[in-house]
Amino acid sequence: MALAGEAGEVLAELQWLTPQECESLSDDQREALALELADVMIYPCRLADVTGIDLMDAAKRKVTVDAGRFPKVGQAPEDGDDTVVPATNGTH
Repeated sequence: MALAGEAGEVLAELQWLTPQECESLSDDQREALALELADVMIYPCRLADVTGIDLMDAAKRKVTVDAGRFPKVGQAPEDGDDTVVPATNGTH
């Protein structure tokens, strides 16, 4: 439950900001967000450590699994749906 609470604190930092405002945070806003993101990151890292899970290896496996589940940006899915996945602002 602590992880969910910390994720909520990340969202609170960004709650009323537009996407454009998120791209140009002040130094204070960026530092507050960085510290909240660090809190979110610490919990799964510690859990992985305690349970003996190699988190980087698990993440690589997950990316491979997801690559087959989702179409690439600019391409239609292979299931016959001709909807093209739009490109984002270049950060994804």
